[in-house]
Amino acid sequence: MKLRRLTNRKNSTTFSTVMTMYIVSTILTLAHIWATNTNDLERLFPVVFNQRLSKHMFGKLPVEFDDIEGDSDRLWLWKRLYPSKPSDRPLAARVVVHARMRTGSSLMGQYFSEHPDFAYLYEPGLLVKKLYKMNEYNDSASYLAPMQLPLVQSIIDFFNCTFEGDVLSLLTRNIWLRSQMNIKDLMTTDNFTTHCVSKRHRVVKTIRLSDIAFIVRTKEFIDGKVKIVHLVRDPRATLSARERFQHWNYRTRWGTVIKQNIEKFEKYATYYCQWLQTNLRSAQNIPRRLRKNFVIVRYEDLADRPRDIVPKLYDFVGLDLHQRVRSMIDGQKDKLGNGLAWRRNMPFNRTSIVQDVCNDDLFRFYGYVKVDNAEQLVNGNFKLLSTKPLVPSGINFIL
Repeated sequence: MKLRRLTNRKNSTTFSTVMTMYIVSTILTLAHIWATNTNDLERLFPVVFNQRLSKHMFGKLPVEFDDIEGDSDRLWLWKRLYPSKPSDRPLAARVVVHARMRTGSSLMGQYFSEHPDFAYLYEPGLLVKKLYKMNEYNDSASYLAPMQLPLVQSIIDFFNCTFEGDVLSLLTRNIWLRSQMNIKDLMTTDNFTTHCVSKRHRVVKTIRLSDIAFIVRTKEFIDGKVKIVHLVRDPRATLSARERFQHWNYRTRWGTVIKQNIEKFEKYATYYCQWLQTNLRSAQNIPRRLRKNFVIVRYEDLADRPRDIVPKLYDFVGLDLHQRVRSMIDGQKDKLGNGLAWRRNMPFNRTSIVQDVCNDDLFRFYGYVKVDNAEQLVNGNFKLLSTKPLVPSGINFIL
């Protein structure tokens, strides 16, 4: 049953009619609250009824519920009964792509930035890192700890188009970084601000945020204004990619194993698996009413099934798929199958290191299948990706 809003209509609504409609509306409202949140019933009844009725009867104001969003009494339950129509407010997406080094975050960012109405911030951690003069490859939680708060602040500043100070100065001087964000010609604070505010939607991709809890605790996320896309990748694939990207050499020209680099491989595998574990735990702790604003996506699905995954991503953020994004998907045909290409590049001994470091539960939760021997690793018929990951109940997962 759709509840009607009461409006001031002179000479058309009597006092008794208003009271009757208000009582019926209140009864239905309380029944809904009772069915969904019984603990809030006693607190909400006097606040809601008296506040809204007094405004209507004595203030002669139309009963509107859009202003409840900023109400100190936190009457968010009313939004379930009186949702804003799409035409009431312009939709504005604020998206954080939360990933790690060599997990495919650039591809994910491109699927959003290709939309012409998205302002895109490419890895603010690069800028914050320079302020702290940190090693760009070290991504252990303890090492990145000093930059977490300024990193989150730079993300929120970008969402509000108030990006300024030292971070903005670094951004305007970095030609390569600006090119990644499609703002090659912008050099000043004013130009950057103009670019930002000219776009309705904004997306940030970062690989140096240790824990989504830092974003979940912000007012912007609590108010439902920010959505988090948590991009993960098979730990074995991530380490294989980092091995090549950072030029880790495991043998001398005479075939001797370099022990130091094996230790480095194990160390960074540990960092990545700890990151997966930390964020899975934080996802479980997101308040139930806000879990709809968090989703997990696997790189393997994004890379090999973009026609399925990208439309679901846009549905998650509440937008239609733009034609330019569709064209980008069509251009990815020759890259399909890359999601599992790592199995042809990494030998079984290093695969085993990652599997030993990352516990079995993590593999099962994200839907990755461990191998028992070298034959399974290179056998294309042996599936390394499960279509039914055992993610804890209540956490969204795009498949």
